[in-house]
Amino acid sequence: MNHDSFFNLELAGAIFNFAILVFLLVRFGGGPLRNFLQSRRQEVAKNLEEAQALKAAAEAKYKEYSDRLTKLDEELAAIRADMVKAGEEERNRIVLEAEEKAARLRKDTQFVIEQRMKQLEADLRREAVEAAIAAAEQTLRSTATAGDQEKLAEQFLTKLARHTETERRQSLPPEPPRGLVQ
Repeated sequence: MNHDSFFNLELAGAIFNFAILVFLLVRFGGGPLRNFLQSRRQEVAKNLEEAQALKAAAEAKYKEYSDRLTKLDEELAAIRADMVKAGEEERNRIVLEAEEKAARLRKDTQFVIEQRMKQLEADLRREAVEAAIAAAEQTLRSTATAGDQEKLAEQFLTKLARHTETERRQSLPPEPPRGLVQ
């Protein structure tokens, strides 16, 4: 026996057996096989549609997330810019407050210095007046007679009374005009 003829017989037998199987399946299982194949086809088509829908949904999600990431970068840049701007505004506000505080301190210091100068002037005048009075008193005691001293005392008391009356009038509130009803 030749190897080629054996191979051909074996192949022919396999083809014959396959043909018989197909014939039997079509003849006796045609309806159920057709139904199975149709349902299987529908199931595969349905699975393909679902896969396409899932793919479309996944692509949409990918696009959405990509857009969100792009927007997130933009939002982060905007937030950074806002924070820088807020920081600059806060710095400017603090500098302005410090300048205002420094101006108030300068003004207050100037006022205190002026008040101290006025107080020192008043103290110096008072001391000068006291020294002048003491010197005048000493001179008067040594050169004035008793009659002169009495005359000077009367003049001093008269001037003092006038001065006191003038200060009292200036310290009183102004009188309302006469004839007005309140």
